[in-house]
Amino acid sequence: MRSLRKMCGVTMADRKRNEEIRNMAGLKDDLITKIDKGLLRWFGYVERMSEDRMVKKIYSAKVNIKRCRGRTRVIFEDHVSKLLEEGRVKSTRIPRRACMKKIMNLKEAKEVCKDRDTWRSVLSGYPVRDCA
Repeated sequence: MRSLRKMCGVTMADRKRNEEIRNMAGLKDDLITKIDKGLLRWFGYVERMSEDRMVKKIYSAKVNIKRCRGRTRVIFEDHVSKLLEEGRVKSTRIPRRACMKKIMNLKEAKEVCKDRDTWRSVLSGYPVRDCA
């Protein structure tokens, strides 16, 4: 927010709320939502990639090494499935009434993102976080 305040010429002495500054800058989403949408967009891009690309090979590689002590690192797919769950992204299966309440899982997301237009429509419905 400090950088947005500088860009808009607002000081802390002006006592403007963050929401007002975001509106002045013309931002609809907060930064975290924008990052989450970018991550989901990248997920769709990587899933549509051909298998011979280096990025796809690294993404789908299974590495068997000894893990360090402490908390295990978050795998990219686990992070994506958490975003789908937290964002309450609805399922896009054919029977609409049944899937209105069902949340999309990672397996379904991998199928849906093969079609770019459908995946973009799913991402456009990704909810904006409450900034309060």
